[in-house]
Amino acid sequence: MVFIISETLIIFLLIRFIAKLTKENKELKEDIFSLKVQAELEDFYSDRNKKK
Repeated sequence: MVFIISETLIIFLLIRFIAKLTKENKELKEDIFSLKVQAELEDFYSDRNKKK
């Protein structure tokens, strides 16, 4: 009985940990994308200002 409860608890904690990592990974991907867009916009405007 104790084995079943501990096994269920371990599985629950592993699933929770994986879900947390997945959420953090998604947030990091969004941050990287926004940084790439920001860098491209800065390059575009700096090139545009150099041409003037």
